[in-house]
Amino acid sequence: MMFDSQMLPAGFTFETGFGAFKEKYNQLKRPEDEPFDFLQRIADILLADFGGKEDGDLLRYLIHAFYVAGTTQDILIHEDRSKDDLKIGVATAFLHDIGYLLIRDRFQNIFDDFQKKEIRKAHMAAGAEYALKIMAEPPLSAMFAPAERERAAGIIAVHDLPSTAQDDGRKGLPLDLADGLLYAHREADRLWMTEEYGFGDDLRRLQKKKEGTTPKDLLDHVLKRYREEKTLYPDDGGFKGDMLFRTDRGYGILLEQQDKLMAKYAIEP
Repeated sequence: MMFDSQMLPAGFTFETGFGAFKEKYNQLKRPEDEPFDFLQRIADILLADFGGKEDGDLLRYLIHAFYVAGTTQDILIHEDRSKDDLKIGVATAFLHDIGYLLIRDRFQNIFDDFQKKEIRKAHMAAGAEYALKIMAEPPLSAMFAPAERERAAGIIAVHDLPSTAQDDGRKGLPLDLADGLLYAHREADRLWMTEEYGFGDDLRRLQKKKEGTTPKDLLDHVLKRYREEKTLYPDDGGFKGDMLFRTDRGYGILLEQQDKLMAKYAIEP
């Protein structure tokens, strides 16, 4: 995640983005799932803590957060996870990268250098601490039990380890494959790289650094990263398409998004 200083998508405001997020949640919601209120309360807290509806950094973060939260919900429903898992998973996805905003004053070029290991590590730690704090205070304390708060913070604390360079030279660390909630989050977060706006934002940033970079170059690079991440794990036969995806729905979303990108940018197979 993170974004450069490009303008927001045409017509995007907090109201339009949050409205679309709410509509999607309610469309996917099963009868037993929690109503949208817990996400409304989290949004209210973020607006109060991070500059309100006009804060550009917050709005750029929310584009990503809305997508990852909605995609996590989609995956977990297809995986037939419990209503409690869905509540924790979607709330965690909504908050997962908020640590970047918490540490933005500590690093000079955080929005350009977000992939540096010290920044990745710092944002996970800060985000986990923040999630635990706000979930322990009203109104969220009445919506999340202590064990659920710890669960959410625990996911945030490790969610980017596969993308984080380590001091011992390893390119990344694997997540716990047995933790389906954590891994569903990872799939949703990585799918941002082939989502139309996420892909376009990465393309603009890369073209600034390397003139002549094409959409095909970037798509090939993203798919290569998906394949490389899979190599962090023992191959137990559960991966889809020789990539990091383990859920049918996550892999299906990838294929849908890939087709859209190839059509938009006229990329040949």
